[in-house]
Amino acid sequence: PRQPLQPEPAGGIAHDIVRTLSALDPWMPFVLALLVLAALAVAAGIARRRPRWPSARPYSVGPAGALAALMAACGAALAWAVHTGAPAVLRLDAAAFALADAWAGPAMRWWAVVLSDVGDVLSLTIVSVIAVALLLARRRPWLAWGTALAIGINSTAVRVLKNAFERDRPAGAAEWLTSGHSFPSGHAAGSLMVVGLLAWLLCRGLPPGWRWLIGAVALALVLGIGTAR
Repeated sequence: PRQPLQPEPAGGIAHDIVRTLSALDPWMPFVLALLVLAALAVAAGIARRRPRWPSARPYSVGPAGALAALMAACGAALAWAVHTGAPAVLRLDAAAFALADAWAGPAMRWWAVVLSDVGDVLSLTIVSVIAVALLLARRRPWLAWGTALAIGINSTAVRVLKNAFERDRPAGAAEWLTSGHSFPSGHAAGSLMVVGLLAWLLCRGLPPGWRWLIGAVALALVLGIGTAR
């Protein structure tokens, strides 16, 4: 028989973070609005200064904007399907549960815990602070604050959406150190944002071969964290 996973102990820094975030949930919509306004101010500042930067090159946001709009539409459709309890979502839940139960041996469960720890709020916060500090040390303040605001908006939006959808976690998950409801996943969204941004920052100025390698490693890590959850 499989050995059940041991829940994380109640206590420590991670527990304090979860408790603090839960206490701040009623204020999260206001925090999100302030962060968005700050991001717009930073974007306006970058737009004003870009023509004076020697390395500035003409660019178009058309393809990236179209892709972002498509992904936003897909995300909204999925969110609506989850909120309304669409049969397709329930069938997908059942299939995912059966598959995870079939594969969840001791080794797989250990890796799932390790990857979940990599993508939790404490780990991602530490990595984000280091990245922003390095950008500031390299005298890239606009890029540093833009990175910090993007990560902050992402994590705050996840908290707001969790409280809006109020989707319960699976049975037994309450024994684990979890914060808020299950959808959207803070681990998945946070790792995609932080790891994706770090990969983009590392790829700046590198030859294509290195970009592909860094992108592949980042993609594997994000998919691993999402699968672990």
